[in-house]
Amino acid sequence: MVYPVLEYWNQQEDGTYEVTPVEYDWKQLRAFRNAELIRMDEHLKEDYPTGDDRQALLDYRQALRDIPQNYEDESEAVANWPTRPEWMM
Repeated sequence: MVYPVLEYWNQQEDGTYEVTPVEYDWKQLRAFRNAELIRMDEHLKEDYPTGDDRQALLDYRQALRDIPQNYEDESEAVANWPTRPEWMM
């Protein structure tokens, strides 16, 4: 799955972890989104999936496409990144 990473956990020599938030720009988020859309295209065939599974996949793909229009800044887009349909997990 392709999801933006929210933070990196770096283990220190003393065994503790330093947490570093990751910031993205729109170009990077579009690259994540586009990669996931390509992966989803591989699952979307004329006769598969069917019924509710097909609609869930179509809704997910639409949510991915709508990310730039639905969020004003990158951090908001990352925090609300769409989740794949349950049947694909």
